[in-house]
Amino acid sequence: MDGRYNLCEDVQFAGVYPYHGTIQRYKTHPAKWCHKLPSSVSYAEGALLEPLSVVMHGIKSAGLSLGRGAVICGAGPIGLIALAAARASGAHPLVITDLEPKRLAFAKQFVPSAFTYQVDRNLDAQGNAKKIRELFDFEHVGEYGAPETVLECTGVESSVITAAYTARRGGTVMVIGVGREIMNNLPFMHLSLAEVGGLHFMHSTSVGKFESGFADTAVDRSQVHQSLP
Repeated sequence: MDGRYNLCEDVQFAGVYPYHGTIQRYKTHPAKWCHKLPSSVSYAEGALLEPLSVVMHGIKSAGLSLGRGAVICGAGPIGLIALAAARASGAHPLVITDLEPKRLAFAKQFVPSAFTYQVDRNLDAQGNAKKIRELFDFEHVGEYGAPETVLECTGVESSVITAAYTARRGGTVMVIGVGREIMNNLPFMHLSLAEVGGLHFMHSTSVGKFESGFADTAVDRSQVHQSLP
């Protein structure tokens, strides 16, 4: 299908039943899906290539561009890579959200120019979306000052719904996180009337980002060896 093997009906993903994962010393894998790491890329950096390629595919598909605001939902490993890649893509301003203050503190240290928002458990999705929009000076600049792109990196239904209400009219919600197969509470009519585009994907490519120097812009390589929260 146009070379998009991630859309194969019988895709086999390591670590997803019934296929064994990679926490083992040796693993048999088809040669055509193996990519040699150049000498300039360490094993620790190589471990980030799969999540980095997922994020890069999401940013490309979402059309994230220079000077356009974006929200990253979730400050876990995928969310942090998305934050760094969005910064390297020139997106501004950037807001990252999470429930845990320690994760947000790490994200702020990781990308100091980003704003953080701790999701309020006492608010519903629309309430949290309103608070996130306020960080984009929504009250003064109006609807089209709201974030054009939301990179949803948790896959949690409540977060996906919040993302749907956060994106501006005509914006894009890119669901990178893997969640439940069926989500019953998505605000379909809001997405339809506001013409908010939503996509879900899993994709992996690209070894050259670290070697080419792109990842040096996106991620401080000295931080690769730090433990994520």
